[in-house]
Amino acid sequence: MTRNWSRRGALTIGVSGLATALAGCQTSFASDETPMLDLIINNSTPEPQNVDVEVINPDENDSEALVYELSKDSGGSGGEYIEIPANSERTFEAVAEDERYTIRATVDRAFDKWRHYHYTTAPVDYDGQVFVLIARLEETGRDVIRFGPGP
Repeated sequence: MTRNWSRRGALTIGVSGLATALAGCQTSFASDETPMLDLIINNSTPEPQNVDVEVINPDENDSEALVYELSKDSGGSGGEYIEIPANSERTFEAVAEDERYTIRATVDRAFDKWRHYHYTTAPVDYDGQVFVLIARLEETGRDVIRFGPGP
């Protein structure tokens, strides 16, 4: 059976199909949030540690490279550390979009005062999390900074 569509009927069907397609797209865009990076700081030493962490975009110029700074004054003036209590861990959620960064950690009492780490979103890295570990070396008694999956 051949069907003759009126212009109005064809337009109604076309608009209905388009509205349905757009509704599906809107739902998929709304549910696709940008993955975010969590920062986890673990102080496994018996004393509180003062820490400053910077998340830096290596693709930006110096004035725009700082993506996130963890300090008491995160306004960027620097110099004031955030205290992580002895033998404790703190998580800072969604500090930046989960992309490639250089992470620089400074600990005021550590032997190797600061260290940096190149975080990429490759499968070998930690699923959207960067761990900053402050540990005491048994052989020397010095506090050091490490990056990794935790003690």
